[in-house]
Amino acid sequence: MTDIIRKIMGAGLFLLAFSLVCGNEARAQSCLTPPSCDTLGYKQTADDCSGQERVLKCPFDQTKMFCLDTITQNLEVGAILYSDMTVTTGIVTGKTPIGVVFDTNKRLAVAIDQSSSTLTFGGYGADIPSLVNCTSEPLSCGTDGKANTAAIIAYGKSNGISYPAAEYCNKYTTTGTKAGDWHLPSYAELKSIYNAKSMINATLNLLGKSSLTENWYWSSTEYGSGSSWELDVGNGYTNFGKTVTNAVRPVLAF
Repeated sequence: MTDIIRKIMGAGLFLLAFSLVCGNEARAQSCLTPPSCDTLGYKQTADDCSGQERVLKCPFDQTKMFCLDTITQNLEVGAILYSDMTVTTGIVTGKTPIGVVFDTNKRLAVAIDQSSSTLTFGGYGADIPSLVNCTSEPLSCGTDGKANTAAIIAYGKSNGISYPAAEYCNKYTTTGTKAGDWHLPSYAELKSIYNAKSMINATLNLLGKSSLTENWYWSSTEYGSGSSWELDVGNGYTNFGKTVTNAVRPVLAF
């Protein structure tokens, strides 16, 4: 018996039982309206529950859902992201930490590890056509690090050009994630990491991991053919280049 059949039968049995009670006025002085999905707590949608494993669907309307993971998670900046994509503000024995939350609206976490050595951005002199050239501090330009990284990797493969910073993030894996899941943060994402660095570092220290480097990090936001945006996490200064070497720490949308 499939899950769909079970759900249909379950809903049917509920309605049948209700009709038997409410359909006989001699046995019931009053009838209550059947509960709606909303009153039963199914107030979320498939988009709300995206990427979660523990999801309950309303038997009367399969588009109404209850996301157990979202309800039980304490999603805040500095919280720990685990390999099962659950989030807590403290260490949970038996679970594997993989990141630290830095953006609760976009559900972004920075990796608990970074490249063991500094890397170049790569591709000096090559203007990546699918990336917007952002010539002023790009807090609203080239902000999607995942899309930026995909564009950089695709252009590099098509043209035989190496982009070490993006390639490192694209290949980065942890328990529960695979190559291609992580990305080189956009400048806007990197700025959010900088703004949250005290909370991120506190969690990294709790996990026994190294704090964010008080130095320059690469972003995936391009300035032009000869440069990409970089940010000094130590003091918030910005610059752009492609040939210098900077620290690289991947980001995950979860």
